[in-house]
Amino acid sequence: MKTKLQIFLLLISVLIFSFSCRKELIIYPGYGLDDWTAETHSSDALPDYLTVFPQDKVSRLDIVIEKDYWKAMQDNLFEITGSGHGFDNINPIYVPCQVFRDGKQWYDVGVRYKGNSSLSYPFMNDIGKLPLRLEFDHFDGENQSIKGQTFYGFRQLSLGNNFKDVSFMHEKIATDVYRAFGVPAPQSAFYRIFVDIGEGSVYFGLYTMVEIIFDGPMLINQFGNSSGNCYKPEGEGAKFNDISRITSEVFVNKTNTGASLDDVKEMTNALLSETRTSNPEQWRTDLEAVFNVDLFLKWLAANTTMENWDTYGLMAHNFYLYNTPANGLLTWIPWDNNETFLHEPRNLSLNFFNLDNSNPGPEGAHTWPLIRYLYDDLIYKSIYDDYIEEFINGPF
Repeated sequence: MKTKLQIFLLLISVLIFSFSCRKELIIYPGYGLDDWTAETHSSDALPDYLTVFPQDKVSRLDIVIEKDYWKAMQDNLFEITGSGHGFDNINPIYVPCQVFRDGKQWYDVGVRYKGNSSLSYPFMNDIGKLPLRLEFDHFDGENQSIKGQTFYGFRQLSLGNNFKDVSFMHEKIATDVYRAFGVPAPQSAFYRIFVDIGEGSVYFGLYTMVEIIFDGPMLINQFGNSSGNCYKPEGEGAKFNDISRITSEVFVNKTNTGASLDDVKEMTNALLSETRTSNPEQWRTDLEAVFNVDLFLKWLAANTTMENWDTYGLMAHNFYLYNTPANGLLTWIPWDNNETFLHEPRNLSLNFFNLDNSNPGPEGAHTWPLIRYLYDDLIYKSIYDDYIEEFINGPF
């Protein structure tokens, strides 16, 4: 009896073999490589935010996936979910697809499922509207004719399925409001997604397209540079309460693979330093030398006001840290905001932003030190309180 690993490796082998057998691009009637222009497909294309993220309309995107590849995607989901206990941080496989928009074709684009609860819950409940990730140059190693392919200057894009959001507006509004308040956040826009797996085009639903933070355009657009370390934390170490848990498995560097974690460790050591109580002024100085505390307090004020039940304070994920080259400070970037604006009183017992020292929560006040310790400091508390008022009377 084959093990799960053997089955998974066999599936990957079949995909690689079947893709390597394809000698030519699939070009659909009415389309052609003359669609490939420097402005729409090239790696040199300037990011066209107005086209990819229009704010005044709902765009349409068509995705065509060959039947065998579609089956491979479904089989892979069944395989990595196992007995139904989630995805355990395993990314689903990419398969090639054809993407169409406004009379243009993008060739052999990598498509995969993405997400955690937004993927596992609908999948386990036989709901077909699953979140997707597109990587336009994923297969350019096999197909040199699409080398460096982008979508109007964007190499990757995320398609959120608006999980837990009957309004379809949470992700869109949250990212817009964050940016209006001066908190870095990705651009987003609405798309009607149609998928054809060989049986005709089927409407999958209204999705929210979201800019990928580490892809390049966002970091350049909002920070002026994309060369710094960009981490996507996930796991216990992302609580910043234990220096021994700061590992490359928890803090995945999306821009500089193999780089040290010295910046994150320095930030964590500064946060957990005993000077917090013995010499608060020195503690603040040391922390602000490595971490953009002011911007974090700004995010915290906005996040608390809007209510987000799937981020730091309750869950150790759904944020990025970017080491900004301009000042060398790790900067907080919110991600995956579909559970913003959800009022869930049942979670109050889980210590989400429970800042009362007399009721520290089930794991103690040390569980979420970036909230606990900053709010305990009178200087930072005053800044946070001012940001709450500014946010409520401003962008909110």
